[in-house]
Amino acid sequence: MSLLEQFIQLLSVWPGNMLYHLITLFALQVVFAISWSHWRRDRTDQVARRMAVAAGVVFLARLGVMVAGLVLRADVARATAVLPPLEQLSHTITAVFLAYALIPHPRRQPYLGDTIAAITTIILIVMYLFFAQSWPPQAAAGIPYNGSPQATVWGIIQLLILVTGLALLSTRRRYWFSLPQGMMALFLLAHAAHFWNYPDLAAPDLNVAYWIRLGHLVVLPLWAVQAYRHTLTAVLRHAHRPAAAITAVMNQTANVIASLSLDSVLRAGIMLAEQQLHPAFTAVGVRDEENPDILHLTSNLPQVGTNQPRTWMINLNDWPAFRLAITRQETVQLHPNGLGARQLYAWYQEMGTPAFGALMAQPLTGRTEPVGILLLAAPEDQVSWPDSAQQQAQAMGRLLGQAIENAQIHAHVLAASSSAPPPPPPSEPDTAMKGRLIALEEEREHLIAQLEKANLRLQQAEERARAANKRALSLAATIEELEKQRGDARIAELEAEIEALHEALAEAEEAMAMAAASENKLSTEWVMQTITRYSGQLEEAQARIMQLESELERRKTGPIDAVIVSLVQELRQPMTSIAGYTDLLLGETMGILGTKQRDFLQRVKANIERMGALLNQIVQLTTGVKVDTTVLATEADVLSAVESAVSAVMTQLREKNLQLELDIRHDLPPVPIPPPILDQILVNLLNNACLSSQENGRILVRAYADNLPPPHQNGRFEPVSFCHLTITDNGTGIAPEDISRVFTPQYQATDPLIKGVGDTGAGLALVRQLTEAHGGRVWVESEPGQGSTFSLIFPLHTNEQSEEHPEQETEA
Repeated sequence: MSLLEQFIQLLSVWPGNMLYHLITLFALQVVFAISWSHWRRDRTDQVARRMAVAAGVVFLARLGVMVAGLVLRADVARATAVLPPLEQLSHTITAVFLAYALIPHPRRQPYLGDTIAAITTIILIVMYLFFAQSWPPQAAAGIPYNGSPQATVWGIIQLLILVTGLALLSTRRRYWFSLPQGMMALFLLAHAAHFWNYPDLAAPDLNVAYWIRLGHLVVLPLWAVQAYRHTLTAVLRHAHRPAAAITAVMNQTANVIASLSLDSVLRAGIMLAEQQLHPAFTAVGVRDEENPDILHLTSNLPQVGTNQPRTWMINLNDWPAFRLAITRQETVQLHPNGLGARQLYAWYQEMGTPAFGALMAQPLTGRTEPVGILLLAAPEDQVSWPDSAQQQAQAMGRLLGQAIENAQIHAHVLAASSSAPPPPPPSEPDTAMKGRLIALEEEREHLIAQLEKANLRLQQAEERARAANKRALSLAATIEELEKQRGDARIAELEAEIEALHEALAEAEEAMAMAAASENKLSTEWVMQTITRYSGQLEEAQARIMQLESELERRKTGPIDAVIVSLVQELRQPMTSIAGYTDLLLGETMGILGTKQRDFLQRVKANIERMGALLNQIVQLTTGVKVDTTVLATEADVLSAVESAVSAVMTQLREKNLQLELDIRHDLPPVPIPPPILDQILVNLLNNACLSSQENGRILVRAYADNLPPPHQNGRFEPVSFCHLTITDNGTGIAPEDISRVFTPQYQATDPLIKGVGDTGAGLALVRQLTEAHGGRVWVESEPGQGSTFSLIFPLHTNEQSEEHPEQETEA
C-alpha cells in the first residue's frame, strides 16, 4: 500500500477520521478566538468580524458532523444512510463562509455579503432536507455516494462558489499572489480532485470525500495563520513604542515649528500626520485671508509629471462637513457606510482618487480662530477612526494651527518691512537698535493715522448713504402723491361726465314721456321725429355711460392689478425652483430617502401646489373671470369632479385626521359646466372646509338632483331641474354679521378675518364668480359653534328641453 493510499485510509476510517475532525475543529477555534478578540478591541475592523462569524458557523457545522458520526458509529447501515449528505452540506457551508471571510466586500454595501451568505445557507439546508429523504433507499441498494447524482450536484455547487470567490479575489491587485488567494486556489483544487475517481487508491464503495478532507487539513490551518497575520498587522500598526515613537514625534514636531515658511510648515505637518496616524490620504487646508470661505489645500499626492505636492482650491459652501468642523471647532468624521457617505464619495471623486475609508476633518486652531483644516482618509478597509487617532489629530490640529498662524504673521511682517524705507546704516549696535525702534514707532503712527482717515471716510460715506436713502424715500412719496392726485382728478372728471350724461338721459326720457302723453294733440310726424331723435340720443348716452364706467373702473384697479400680476410672476419663479428640486429629491436620483424624509418632502410639495393654486386664484380675481364660450357646451360628471377635488386636498385631510363622508347618487345627470371649472370650484370649497374644521373633525359632501315647479306659463307647467351640492364642516361657525362678507373678493387689510372661514377671501370669491358665470348660485348657511354648510346649485338640461329647444342649445 502506497503512502497516498495509507493517508486516504487514515482520513476515511476510524480512528483516523476522528483525528481529522479534531484537527479541523482546533484550527477553526484558533481562527474564531483570534478574530473575535481583535474585533472586540476594534469594532471598526469588518474583516475580523467576518472571519469570526465564518469560523463560528463552520465550526458548528463540522461539530455536528462529528457528533453524528460518534452517535451512529455502532450502526453502520444507519450511518451510511445519514452521514454522506450531512457531510456534503458541511463541506458546502465551509466553502460559502470561507469565501465570505476572504473576499473583499463593497464599501457602499458593507452588509451585502452577510445577506448573500445567509440566503445561500438557507437554500443549502433546504437542499439537504430533500436529499436526506431520497438517499436512504439508494444507500440500501448499495449505491456508493461519491458516484450518485446527489454528490455531483453538491460538487458543482461547491466548485461554482469557489471559482466565484477566486475570481473576486483576483479583481483586486492587492490580493494577487497573497495567502487568501492561495487558500482559495488550494480549496478549489481539492474539490476539483474529488470528481476524479481512483479505484486503485480507495475502495469504490467508499462514501467519504477524502480529497475534500485533505483540502481541509491544508486550508483551515492556513486560515488560522491568515487571521493571526491580520490581527498582528493591526496591533503593530497601533502598537506603542515609547522611545522610538517619542523621538520620531519630537523630530517631526521640530520640523513643523523650525521654519516660518508656510510651504515648509504644510509639508512638515503632512509628514507628521503620515508618521503618526498612517492615513491613506492627507491634506492640509489653509483659509484665504481675503475670503475665509476659500480653502487652499496641499496634499501628500504628487502632481502628474512632477514631485511637487498636489494642491486644490475649494469653497467651504460646497462641503458642509468641512464648514461644520471649522465653525464648531470640533472633529467631524464622514463614514463610508453611514453618516456623510454621499459627501465622502463626492469628495473622493472630486480629488480623482480611489474610494478610501473614513475621512476625518480636524480644524486647525490658531490663537483666536481656526486658520485651516486637516483632512485624513483612513485605509480602504477602515470604516471609522478610533478615539485614540482622534485625540492625536486634535493635538496635531492645535500644533499646525499655531505654526500656520506664526508663518502668516511672519509673512505680514516681512511684507511691511520690505515696503518701509530702510534706515540709515548705524555706526554702533545700540544706535541700530534705537533707529529700528524709532522706524517701527513711526510706521505704527502712520498706520494709525491711515486707519483713522479710513474710519472717517467710512462714516462720511454712511452719512451720505443715509441722506441719499432719505431723499429717495421722499421722492418716492412725492411721486406717489402726485400720481394719486392726478388719478383722483381724472376720476373726478369721469364721474362728472357720467353725472352729466345721466341728467341728459333723464331729460330725454322725460321728453319722450311728455311726447307720448300729448300724442293726441300733436302731429304724428313731429312725435315720431322727436321719439326717433331722443331714442338715438338715449342709446348714445347709454353707450357712453357704459364706456366711461368701464374706463373709470379700469383706472381705479388697473395699476393695482398690474402690480399684483407682476408680484405673482415674481413669486412663481422661486416656487418653480423649489418644486423642481422637490421632485428631484422625491425621484431618489440624489439618493434613497427615508420614510420621514419622504413624508416631509411630500408635505413640501403639497404646500407648493397649494401656493400655486392661491396664486392662480389671485390672477383670476385680478384679471376677472372670463367665460370661454367654446367650452360652454361641455358637461361635467359630479362624482368624478368630487373624487378629483378630494385627491387634491388629501394631504390636508391626513394632517388634521379629518373624516370625509360622501353622499352622492351614482345616477346624477351631468352638470352643464366645463369639468376644469367644476373641479376648481369644489377644490376651493373643500380647501376651505379643511382649514375651518378642527382636528379629528368631519366633512360631509352631498350631491343630489331635484325639481322645482315654476308658475303657470304658456298654458302648461315646465319643471325646473337642478343639481344641489353641499359641503358641511364642523368648524366654529360664522357670525350672522360676517356672512355677507364671506364671498367678498377684496376688503381692507385692517378688517379682521372672518372667524369660522378658513379661506382668506380669494378662493371663495372665485367660487362665487365661477358659479354665477356658468348659471349657478352659491350661498352659505351657518350657526356659531355648529359649523358651516356651503351650497351650490346648477341647472340641469332635461331630455324634453333638449328636444324642444335645439336651436338654443346650439347657440349656447
